[in-house]
Amino acid sequence: MFTMSGGSDGILWLVDSVADTDGDDFPDFVAPGFASQGAPAVRLFSGAPEGITTLGTGCASSLGLEPRIGCTFVPRRGQPFSVNLSRVRSGAPAFLMLGASSTSWNQFSLPLELSPIGMPGCWLRTSPDVVAAATTVGPPGKGRASVALSIPNDPLLAGQSLFAQWFVLEPAGATQPAATTRALRITIQ
Repeated sequence: MFTMSGGSDGILWLVDSVADTDGDDFPDFVAPGFASQGAPAVRLFSGAPEGITTLGTGCASSLGLEPRIGCTFVPRRGQPFSVNLSRVRSGAPAFLMLGASSTSWNQFSLPLELSPIGMPGCWLRTSPDVVAAATTVGPPGKGRASVALSIPNDPLLAGQSLFAQWFVLEPAGATQPAATTRALRITIQ
């Protein structure tokens, strides 16, 4: 639990993390507030950075965990921004797919079911217009990777969206060749 100032009203608010109640892979928080006619209420806030929305579900790895996608900082023009991967094994090749669409890629409609490449129940959720490679680090099940993005300080980018999804290669002998995260819609602020 932590305390934060309530702003111009001079009230101190007690805020507590309550885990991920909405299933978007970002921690959620509760804080006291007031409902209509001044009745006390508890408010729930998402810990997702401004401009970030999750899409769909991922596909579990041989560890039995669905890899997690997240981000560091709000995607603002001219500011640093990273797309992160966690809940994977260490030393795994990982690929961040970045795309302009979550509805089509070349002649394919998205999301695209990946059974034809040995990944039943897994989906490609973003057009892979740009692919960044990384290798995960950390202990098994707590492996992670991150790709830093540079967003140009161009006013025309405000409000534009791009989409991101990680693919993590599985070891030889695994039941499928890769695990995937859900996708993120990243709206530039």
